Amino acid sequence: MDDPIATEPDDPADDLRSETRDRETIAFSDFCVHTMPSLLRIMDHSCRRLGVSPSFAEDAVQEAFIRGIRQYHDDPTKMPLPWLVRVGQNFLHDQARRERRWHSSDELAQIPECPDEENHHGFDDELWAAFAKLRPDDRTIIELILLEDLAPEAVAPRLGISLEATYKRYQRALKRLRELLEPQNE
Repeated sequence: MDDPIATEPDDPADDLRSETRDRETIAFSDFCVHTMPSLLRIMDHSCRRLGVSPSFAEDAVQEAFIRGIRQYHDDPTKMPLPWLVRVGQNFLHDQARRERRWHSSDELAQIPECPDEENHHGFDDELWAAFAKLRPDDRTIIELILLEDLAPEAVAPRLGISLEATYKRYQRALKRLRELLEPQNE
């Protein structure tokens, strides 16, 4: 006995669906070919602006298209370019935050917790004790600016913060250090 499904003629609706799918695939490919270079250029610029490795530009474009396909699954060619740019930039901002956390944890690990002869930096014992009592982020910014003699302009991208935030954190850290060094009046 023959298989009834195999003996039925091809369904015309299947052919129509297949042709529609092929047209949509071609339209989406054309959309990607026309959109991708400008989106990649924007993501490359965003990488430089955020201080993220330029190798993440392609990842950002890919993430934007993947999210776009999920969001606009009915017709991916209707993804607006500004929406794709925002998705890619959000991806790069997340990457910049990850890199900042990674770098700041490395820098904190390099800051000595207690004085020894080679890491004493010429501090007297009272100053070193006060320095050791500071929060890790305060110690980091003071060490980078005062001990490593870096300009705030160089410290800001290294910590992943704005120049204004660098100045404010530095001033607050110095204020806290002064407060720790003042004799306690009771």
